Amino acid sequence: EQGTMGISKLYHMDGSRVHIVKYIYKPKEGGKVEAKFVKSGTDQEISPSETIKADKTQVGIEYSTTPKPEIEHNGLKYVYKQVSASGAPQNGRVASDPQTVIFEYSPKIGKPVNAVSKIIGSNETILTESVTPKDPQSGSTYSSTPKPEIVHNGITYVFSSLLPNSAPQNGRVSDNEQ
Repeated sequence: EQGTMGISKLYHMDGSRVHIVKYIYKPKEGGKVEAKFVKSGTDQEISPSETIKADKTQVGIEYSTTPKPEIEHNGLKYVYKQVSASGAPQNGRVASDPQTVIFEYSPKIGKPVNAVSKIIGSNETILTESVTPKDPQSGSTYSSTPKPEIVHNGITYVFSSLLPNSAPQNGRVSDNEQ
């Protein structure tokens, strides 16, 4: 038998009435879980943040995310290093408050660029100079200006031109030899 206000009427064996109070629960809404991608040792974001779980997802629901192996930002390349200890864990559960998983990235090391000066009509190298620092970041710029004259073994040579299959004088460091 149904009584008022959603309270069911039940009866004991002796005929006396027992009231049962029914409570209704709804899911507790939690904070958003997002992933940020930053340059290691900084707060500089190198890729837009991504939502792992939307705001108001039920507290206690599991979440999991994985880092991007490589990110390109403003022409520079970065590789995944680690999950920051200052953020939320990579795998966890939605909490009442918002959580941020912070993935840290290091500069990706590219191949150094060298300027090689050769004598016209021979394969003899008379000068090799590095035009990038040691372990240059992939995507960083380099610039090379040929010397107007080079003295090699007492003989003077003047700049003539770039070889047809040469890397450009000004460009970006890549993952491949240039």
